[in-house]
Amino acid sequence: MAPGGTSGGSESVIPDIVEGRLSEGFGTCCSFNRVGTLLACGLNDGRIVVCDFVTRSVVRSHIVHYDAITSILWLRKGHVVCSASFDGTVVLTEVLSGKQILKVDFRTPVRRLSIAHEESKRCVVNFYFERPAMFDLETGAHSELSQLGEVSIPEKKPAPSVHINPNFFGAMTPDGKSLVVGTASSSLVELDADTGETKREVPDVLAASKSALVKHISFSRNGQYILLNCSDRVLRLIDYECFQILHEFSDQVNRQPWIFACFLGDDWVIGGSERDGAHEIYVWSRASGQLRQILQGPSEGFLDMAPHPKHGYIVSLTNSGEFLVWGQSLTENWSAFAPDFEEIETNTVYVEKEDEFDLVVPSEKQPDGAGNQTAAKEQEGESVDVVEVKRSDSDPEAGELVFIPAEALPDASSSLHEVTQRKEDEQKRRLDEHIREIAERAKRRRE
Repeated sequence: MAPGGTSGGSESVIPDIVEGRLSEGFGTCCSFNRVGTLLACGLNDGRIVVCDFVTRSVVRSHIVHYDAITSILWLRKGHVVCSASFDGTVVLTEVLSGKQILKVDFRTPVRRLSIAHEESKRCVVNFYFERPAMFDLETGAHSELSQLGEVSIPEKKPAPSVHINPNFFGAMTPDGKSLVVGTASSSLVELDADTGETKREVPDVLAASKSALVKHISFSRNGQYILLNCSDRVLRLIDYECFQILHEFSDQVNRQPWIFACFLGDDWVIGGSERDGAHEIYVWSRASGQLRQILQGPSEGFLDMAPHPKHGYIVSLTNSGEFLVWGQSLTENWSAFAPDFEEIETNTVYVEKEDEFDLVVPSEKQPDGAGNQTAAKEQEGESVDVVEVKRSDSDPEAGELVFIPAEALPDASSSLHEVTQRKEDEQKRRLDEHIREIAERAKRRRE
């Protein structure tokens, strides 16, 4: 998933209830666009579904892969989505038309993608059993980070729902100049994004647990902090400037593993777990490291989540593929609209005063002193600037895709038939390529 957070310096709001559900198929991953108006959902059947987060309705649905989608990101001002799948392909797709701009087959299951921002031209591709690779989003060229050492490759391909601890995981920094990689030796390495050269390496950043492998790396939106999800069931908050551990987050009682962890704004750290099939999201304060709240969802397990980039919402996924929308419960406060409003528990008899609700026509002449007081108030009022426009980093930019008009979607039966046909065609194509490779090798041996 892409970095998320809230703009501005105020502390973001923590959601506390499930205010809605999105059942658009068996979901495997999701991601918000930069302004949080659109939600891209990757499904188990290889489809990408784009939902309007305001109306909670589906506005686009495209068949992109023939296997489960493992990661999805927004690019080029929200007009393109980049998706990775367990079938080993990374595809760039136009959101409105569904046209494939670029497709690259890595021939190994892709675990997660990482970019700096939506205008990035490069991407880090993380695999289940291989070293991370740097991927050019314009040309499709890719190069393996070969200086990180060797990895162990298991014999069998796991199911898409299985979470495997990779030996390496890499993530782009928010400025796009570097990438941080967690290695098999429990160390952190910062590489130059242009040359691939090592800028700095901290071998003892996980010295407390030599067996702790980095499962995932997430950056805060301001780029000052790194969150490491480690295989020893501990989340570690790192200061990016000095690579020092600020806080460690864990479940001291149950010692449960964290499926996914990231930042909610710049103020909170959130981690999702599925202890005994439960759906729980822990919320810690980034500044103090204290546990603030535990969000408990239905007993359907935990798969993934995406924080809203602008408001205090979280979209999480259950093991049944359902999307849960977490929001804040609202309490009606009528006194905020009328200061003299008084709430009563039971009906009471109110005796109206004689002139309380009489219609009074204002006279043209005002009592002495009234006009002077009004003029004084007008002079004391501050001038309002209606010309200058102050923008935040979460406001839409020129040409950015913010909303999509709804269109008629294909029937579910025809969509399923199309998915099945695409899977059969893709399997046939790969079988033909494999046969051609065997024939070419046999021909070279005879020569």
